[in-house]
Amino acid sequence: MKRSMKFSMLVLIATTFATGCTTDTANPNMNQPSVNPPDDSAWRVTWYWDKDKDETSDFAQYTFYFRSSGVFEAINNGNIVTGTWATTSDEGSQRLVLFLSNTKPLSNANDDWVIVTSDEQSIKLKDDNTTHLEELHFERMQ
Repeated sequence: MKRSMKFSMLVLIATTFATGCTTDTANPNMNQPSVNPPDDSAWRVTWYWDKDKDETSDFAQYTFYFRSSGVFEAINNGNIVTGTWATTSDEGSQRLVLFLSNTKPLSNANDDWVIVTSDEQSIKLKDDNTTHLEELHFERMQ
């Protein structure tokens, strides 16, 4: 009886620790934004700031597509430039890695952007370079 009671107490204590204990330490990436744009939706650049000036107009003629396969397309007057997009985590932040072209203005989008905010309607990105401000914002076209 005494042995059975000790065993029951050990099981009770073990069960309590296994199921009842939680940690108060929050996962630092838990609330980080991520990017999961709807496939086949058209996007446009609504803001591109580089160093000290607004260069949004450089992207005015482009429509962008984030394909589920990781293909990133820029279309301008029927001409399609194909690149890649992917999400990753680096230095405690979620990132959107874009590569389109080695020629301007599309090469300005090539970076491992920090995701500031992202939802089904907009994606706001910034560069982590602290020496100058660079931001790129996309908005889903209706």
